[in-house]
Amino acid sequence: MKKKVSTLIIFLMFSITIFAQNKVAIKIEWKRSDYSILDKQFVFPSFQEKYYDADVAIKKLYFKSNFASSTISVVNLIDFKTEVINEKDLFDLDKNKLENKMNFQSGYSKARDEYYISYSFNPIYIENGIIKRVISFEYEIVNSQRGIANN
Repeated sequence: MKKKVSTLIIFLMFSITIFAQNKVAIKIEWKRSDYSILDKQFVFPSFQEKYYDADVAIKKLYFKSNFASSTISVVNLIDFKTEVINEKDLFDLDKNKLENKMNFQSGYSKARDEYYISYSFNPIYIENGIIKRVISFEYEIVNSQRGIANN
């Protein structure tokens, strides 16, 4: 009986550790960035460079990330926090091109027998006429190997 209980406790602790490692929390550190293209100057809101993707031509920005994985996995958004901002906080971003939702997207690709997980979203969007920006979010990595044919 003691052996079964000990085995069960070890299994539960191992399972909890595995699941805990699959959750990631990210805080977005907002700042201002200046751009110049030829003789034009632009100012955009920005954040950590490794996640930042700005399309200066259409005055839009995105949060993008990717990482290597040993299995086919996807990223599921668990929670996110936003703050309300004023139109002046957009600087030169085009308010008319802001989406009406965060639009979190996740996917995977395979290159040289290694999987790459990617996700992206609109870090600034308009909800019911109110401009919001994401200040933090939490996601989990879910193994989706079941039911997917090998590439």
